[in-house]
Amino acid sequence: MQANIRQRMVGAFVLICLSAIFWPVLFSGEINPSIDRSTRIPVAPKFEKFTVQKPQKPINIEDIVKYQPEEVDSAKVASSQTVQSPAAAKAVSRDKKAIKKQAENIQKPTFTEQGLPVYWALQLGSFSQKVKAEALKHALLAKGYKVDTRSVKTASGNSIRVYVGPKLDKSILLRAKGVIDKEFKVQSMLVRFSPR
Repeated sequence: MQANIRQRMVGAFVLICLSAIFWPVLFSGEINPSIDRSTRIPVAPKFEKFTVQKPQKPINIEDIVKYQPEEVDSAKVASSQTVQSPAAAKAVSRDKKAIKKQAENIQKPTFTEQGLPVYWALQLGSFSQKVKAEALKHALLAKGYKVDTRSVKTASGNSIRVYVGPKLDKSILLRAKGVIDKEFKVQSMLVRFSPR
């Protein structure tokens, strides 16, 4: 008898739970509630079309010209010196002549097709032994010359070339050539110096 009552109580409890679950589904007014489908994305902005003006050259900018070295004006140099005595006047006239001669001897630098200046150097020798090249280099540096060395590959192997320079004016190197050849017992040659 008690088992019967227990089963009925369990069955009644299950029915109450099921009715609590399904009551809102079966007897509610709206089974499928309406969904708000309106978008919150803002409207795309309107872009105004505009045209880019053709660039115009500013009035105060001049065209690029190739570099031209300044020439030595001997008159300006002489006029800047004050003459106080006849001996000083003779010295000034000698200086004028020396400056004028120097200005005449200066060669204008040459330029490549790209507008870059061409440099020149004296090649003093090509050595297979680094010790000999370094000895000549240090001897030239001791005498105040600007020296450069480069390692090159030749048919007979690697060698080190010693250069004096580079200079824009060939005449400076040609004047120094005789002195260097005599002093260091070499036969230097003027070559075009290219950057590394």
